[in-house]
Amino acid sequence: MIGLFLKKEVPPFLTLEETLYKIKEQEGIIYIPHPFDRLRRAVINYKSLLSNICYVDIIEIFNSRTVFREDNLKAYNFAVQHNKLSGAGSDAHTRYEIGNVIIEMEDFKDKDDFLAKLKHGTIKSKYSSIFVHIITKIVKRIRKGEKVANPYR
Repeated sequence: MIGLFLKKEVPPFLTLEETLYKIKEQEGIIYIPHPFDRLRRAVINYKSLLSNICYVDIIEIFNSRTVFREDNLKAYNFAVQHNKLSGAGSDAHTRYEIGNVIIEMEDFKDKDDFLAKLKHGTIKSKYSSIFVHIITKIVKRIRKGEKVANPYR
């Protein structure tokens, strides 16, 4: 989950409920990214999302790195069903992905104005190439110090 408009850092490794509390305690916004992306390890499970939906402000309905398009559609339908604002993101891990998703919306002054303007925002999006996932895996392995085979030999 992502906390927006926070006044102080939320410590890592808290339980879901503790994290929700720490964000709401400082009047932050709770944004759930790629909630139904079946290829990601770090997603909130459906039961936990449903039981805490009253705390959620924004559901990401489009993520450009989501491989299965029906996963984004499921997020969209879930957001509509639960009357949640829609967010979107490129989740860029490479420079080629930056700008794959934008939300055009009016300038805002504060948290409440942001939520009001987001409601009328327009999402412009395109999917990232599936190859960006391969690049990401290679970079992670290199950062861990593992040898990576040269694909051009």
